[in-house]
Amino acid sequence: DHWLTWFWTNEYELTVAAGPNGSVNSGAVDGWYTNGIVVTNILATPDGGYGFFLWSGVGVPEGQDMDNPLTVTMDQMRSLQANFASAVPQTRYWNGTGLWETAGAWSPAGMPVPWDAAVIQSGTSILAYARYADSLVVGPGGTLQFTNWAAKLSVSNAVTIQSNGLVTLPPAFTTNQMSNHVHLICADLTIDPAGRINADGRGFAHDNGPGKGAGGWHGGGGGYGGKGGWAYNEAGVPGVPNGVAEAPLHPGSGAGGAHGYGSEGGGPVRIEASGTVTINGTITA
Repeated sequence: DHWLTWFWTNEYELTVAAGPNGSVNSGAVDGWYTNGIVVTNILATPDGGYGFFLWSGVGVPEGQDMDNPLTVTMDQMRSLQANFASAVPQTRYWNGTGLWETAGAWSPAGMPVPWDAAVIQSGTSILAYARYADSLVVGPGGTLQFTNWAAKLSVSNAVTIQSNGLVTLPPAFTTNQMSNHVHLICADLTIDPAGRINADGRGFAHDNGPGKGAGGWHGGGGGYGGKGGWAYNEAGVPGVPNGVAEAPLHPGSGAGGAHGYGSEGGGPVRIEASGTVTINGTITA
């Protein structure tokens, strides 16, 4: 007599393709992989006069859609396409409302690639992923809204927020909802008079967050680097300290309060500027 024992595991398929004006090393990386295998050196090669700018398709790892070469962990099926764009820099103008990737809202059509200048003339451009540009201008009547904690805009040169231009966040969120923060990486940052980065009340909603205040009709204030404020007649307990006041990394917690009362915490604003920051407008949270 014999015993035959089967040991089961998952395998996932990886396929890589190229859009127009470039190629990929699909012959070296395409195939079926045991769950958890790490595949490295997924390479996109542009034709002459073009540059690689984005992976799209099914299973692009979050925050890695502009990595080249790309590394993925095969814990799901992944079908990836490399996309290429003209290497000649252009200035693209936004007019409309929608995600940054909305091709038709840009003129000329197509979202900016890392060597393009981006100008938000009017409407609201919503940034939900890590994106790149050579420079950025938020013009009068234009709004750049960051949504999703992984969203960031990396700009090789200058960011300018002109008078009545706005960089902001969506409304406050609960502990179980997606959090948001403004995250700009640039050389120089200039905020003109009446230009704004505004994250007021766009952190945790009332009764939410690690430093949320307690109480009912009179709730304690939200805490962060220190504890929150006491409520009227000390009826509501302040939120506990959390995070570091000198280097804040998280959204502000909401105040305590029942029946819809209580204030929201401030949203986080992170600016990484390697050059000069000139603020003649406002940054407020």
